[in-house]
Amino acid sequence: MEGGVELVDVLLEIILNLIIDGYSEAASDRKVPLAVRVIVAILLVAVYGGLIGFCFYLAIHDQSWIAAAIGVLILFVTVPAIIRYFKKNKTQ
Repeated sequence: MEGGVELVDVLLEIILNLIIDGYSEAASDRKVPLAVRVIVAILLVAVYGGLIGFCFYLAIHDQSWIAAAIGVLILFVTVPAIIRYFKKNKTQ
């Protein structure tokens, strides 16, 4: 049964990768209407916020420093990227 778990993990990773890449592309594409881009950007922030929140939940619940470090790393990578994205698009 262990092979089935690995298959589910791989499929889940592929699906989430496609969703996040699609959200990222749609949020930055000028051909997509502004209302849709705003909704997609909010969903993208919610996905990353949920991921960070889940890492912090695991860190508190399991007292895992690794989960806390992963959450902090994701936070420190995504927040500057979002700020750069909005500053770049604000000037255009």
